[in-house]
Order: sequence, then structure tokens, then C-alpha cells
Amino acid sequence: MYFDTEFHMAVAAATHNRFFSQAIEQIRMELNDALSLLPESEAWHSQLASEHEAVFAAVEGRDAAAAEAAADLHVANSNTGVRAVLTAIRRSMARGAGR
Repeated sequence: MYFDTEFHMAVAAATHNRFFSQAIEQIRMELNDALSLLPESEAWHSQLASEHEAVFAAVEGRDAAAAEAAADLHVANSNTGVRAVLTAIRRSMARGAGR
């Protein structure tokens, strides 16, 4: 999780936009608990690494459109992952309450 946060903060810093950097930092703090619930599987880490590599390559290549597309995909996939974990927790709690 530490390196994931560091990557996001480095990408934000690369924009040289303090408002964006502050927004990313705030988002990471707000989502930290939920993000920590994401799976620690090889498949999940491989997907994240691939998404991060796409963002990095686009930023390094100064390709704004590709960076935006890669970041959008990464955010969408992370959103889906967090929602899936939260749904699973709710279902588990509901089953436990029904016993």
C-alpha cells in the first residue's frame, strides 16, 4: 500500500499543480481504509502494476491523452474493486446478523 500511495503522489507531483497534489493526498487519506481491504493476491497486484506502468509510460512520454485514459481506467478498476469488497462485507454482515 505504501508504494501505491507513493506512486500516486509522484504522479500528482509531476503535474506541478499543487491543487491536484493536495486533492490526491486528500483522496488517498479518505480511501485508505477501503483501499487496505483490496485483495493481496498476485492477480490483483499484477493488474495494478500493469495499470501503473501504463500511466507511467504515458507521463514519461508526455502523452496527455494516453495518461488520462490510463488513469481513468485505473480509477474505474479501483472503484470496482473497492465496491466489490464493500458489497462482500455488507453481505457477510447481513448473513451474520440473520443467524
